[in-house]
Amino acid sequence: MRLHSENKKDYHEPTWVRAAYGPDAALALSRLGPAAGYIEQAVESFYISLMDIPAARAVLENLTPQEFKRLRSSQTAYLGTLLSPDLSAERHKQLATQIGLHHFCCGLSTDVLAEASVLYTEIVASLVVEASDAEHIRAIMTRRFQYDLITQIEVYALIQQDRLSTHEKIAWQRHTDHPLDFMNATLEILLESLSEDVIGVAVGNVKNGNYRHLLSRGRVPFGGPSPEFTDYPTVGAPEIQKSWYNEQALIANNVSRPSGFSTDWQPELTDRGIRSFGLFLMYDLQGAPKSLLMVCGNFPGYFLNEGTLHYWQQIADMIGVNFDLIERSNARRRHRLSDGLRFRQLLAQAKVEMHYQPIINPDSGRTAKVEALARLKDGHQTISPGMFLPAFGANQLRDLFDIGLARVIENLPTISDNYLVCSINLPPETMGDTQWLGALPQQLEKLGAIPQRISLEIVESALSDDKKAQAALYALKEAGYSIFLDDVGTGVIRMVLPAYKTLFKHEKRLICDLGPAQHQAAAG
Repeated sequence: MRLHSENKKDYHEPTWVRAAYGPDAALALSRLGPAAGYIEQAVESFYISLMDIPAARAVLENLTPQEFKRLRSSQTAYLGTLLSPDLSAERHKQLATQIGLHHFCCGLSTDVLAEASVLYTEIVASLVVEASDAEHIRAIMTRRFQYDLITQIEVYALIQQDRLSTHEKIAWQRHTDHPLDFMNATLEILLESLSEDVIGVAVGNVKNGNYRHLLSRGRVPFGGPSPEFTDYPTVGAPEIQKSWYNEQALIANNVSRPSGFSTDWQPELTDRGIRSFGLFLMYDLQGAPKSLLMVCGNFPGYFLNEGTLHYWQQIADMIGVNFDLIERSNARRRHRLSDGLRFRQLLAQAKVEMHYQPIINPDSGRTAKVEALARLKDGHQTISPGMFLPAFGANQLRDLFDIGLARVIENLPTISDNYLVCSINLPPETMGDTQWLGALPQQLEKLGAIPQRISLEIVESALSDDKKAQAALYALKEAGYSIFLDDVGTGVIRMVLPAYKTLFKHEKRLICDLGPAQHQAAAG
């Protein structure tokens, strides 16, 4: 949201607004003398009357005694500002914008705002009845309270517009290629777009009665120091377990109240400045609970407004369905979200190990070259590409190639003799990133690669008529690197795009199915 942009505009307020400010209004209000007595009486009467409005009473009773004391103090200061002869319309708009945001985040509805404005107008009017020029003063204060209410309602409207925009951005994310990329992008959108509403969002799940984050952004309980694939702890939370099995949202509108959220999370919430939070179930296409969306706010009472509750449940529903759609439309092997996150975390930690498979020349029976194959290492467990590749998007595949390339160049001196060539698969996704592809020769040179010992393999389906991609591949060839079409014969090579016909080599090859041999290859 950009609620402050209005402050930079030139103000051309209606005549009825201008009449409440300026020299005439200042002169009339200055006749009141010291306003402290009026303000204290008005605030006292205001809160007594406000408790008779059920929706307003729910907001006030949600506060702790200390919070209510601070609220009264702030309200007294704000009313004093509204009675000030020196207040300008522009300054009033700035203040009312901030107050409107605060009221929205504390769960006040526009109906309560309107009733509160009427209350204040009546209370102040009754207190100044004996003042000289009382009618003029009442007219000024009525206009100021009306302007205050209109400005705050405008803030509510801006927030609703921002919510609609956020909803549309998330809906568009269903076109993301990979489920994990979708979920990451969605959390980024929520935290960036609603930064003045919430301070943290997370996706988590319940297993064996315990809760654990899968992804988080911003300030959330038990979050890690970095938002990227942190190994979050598993925590016990009976309330979350109950809401999961009952398929009901879990709402804590003030974690500081003794009657609020009573699990071991309370100190963690307080330390991170979280004042309220909600957990909303996300469902798959069959209507089964899939995971949980956590929303953390820095205002108590954020979810007291029914509109806010409805909005976040809609968001959770949309995320769950879109996530399931992306998973189902993905032709590759699919895994649980937690598995994919673990694989991506291992990659981010460079837990990559290269294996080298001999390629045998069938005529001589000798090893012609070796092919580099990446594996992930999770402690003593070795994870094959068939498991982790489906969890990787384009960015992760580029990272995997970069890490694997550095490992290959490092390992080459220890692999058999000096003539053996090592083949590396170039991810198809890199063919669309011409900037990365164009920088590959410099990257190879920086790593100390020997061109005669490195060959790159490309699948035919990745080829295109992009001139920049073609130029980048020819630059690799000119630098001395061999480029092959992956596992195709001469008949297929003749069908390659004409621009590529002189680029590729082909070979007779027989993969020696001896299994991966780490840091060694059979030679001769």
